[in-house]
Amino acid sequence: MTRKAKDESSKDAINCFAYRNRRCLVLTTKDCSKCPFYKTREQFKEDRTKALDRLNTLDKEYKSYIMEKYYSYKGMK
Repeated sequence: MTRKAKDESSKDAINCFAYRNRRCLVLTTKDCSKCPFYKTREQFKEDRTKALDRLNTLDKEYKSYIMEKYYSYKGMK
């Protein structure tokens, strides 16, 4: 009996950014095949970098608006 090698593009819990300490931090079940949040750690880092770059292009007033609305932070004025 031979073991099939997993395709690198397949969803594997070990490669997922949300998989820590043998459990998923996003879902309560470990069903990676249907998970809409699945990303590799590399994809997660790239997406986070893109999001931060985008936020850094916004003007100071709009950043303050976002901080107040989503984080109840009022310190950027």
